[in-house]
Amino acid sequence: MAFTAKEKSDYKPIPEGTHRAVSSALVDLGLQDAFGIPKPQLMIRFEFPDLRANRIENGVQIDEPMVKWQFYTNSLNKKANLRRDLDGWRGRGFTKEELEGFDVRNVIGHACQISIIHDNSGDRVKDKINNISKLMGDGAKPLPELEVISYSRDEGEIQQWNLLPEWIQEKINQQLDDDISPPPVQVDDDSFEDDDVPFDQEEA
Repeated sequence: MAFTAKEKSDYKPIPEGTHRAVSSALVDLGLQDAFGIPKPQLMIRFEFPDLRANRIENGVQIDEPMVKWQFYTNSLNKKANLRRDLDGWRGRGFTKEELEGFDVRNVIGHACQISIIHDNSGDRVKDKINNISKLMGDGAKPLPELEVISYSRDEGEIQQWNLLPEWIQEKINQQLDDDISPPPVQVDDDSFEDDDVPFDQEEA
């Protein structure tokens, strides 16, 4: 099965510590089954320009930044992980007006600082984003090196689809039908609960 192959991935975790990063992909996963509850989900890809990964493609060695895909429930509820990380990334909270219609695609191409910690509890080391904050200092901000991706299931283009890793394509194909969706999560809904990442990052 494909899942067995994924367990053999040679993905190397991002080293612990605080690193410069820049977002270079936003992917709409559609409605996904999150522990029995349908939730709209998305993923953001972060590049780490100071951390390099080398791979061979068609006999040529390619040097590129290490990357991490981060999963989020697509909600700006005050308890949502996306809201927390965007607050830190922007260096300020959302205004009432912004909460009424913030386009998450605005994050593409924007730099930040990301604190990484390692989870050593399983049979392999897992890197986790502990904190995202505004990039400090007056130096040049990193720009995406990889091809930028902005994929929406409603506006899907084959070119953008082909840029996605296979494991993310599979996740999109597992999306639930809209007609079984609960009402959209309200920003001020105190009953909202966000989840940790329900699946591990695979090799990009």
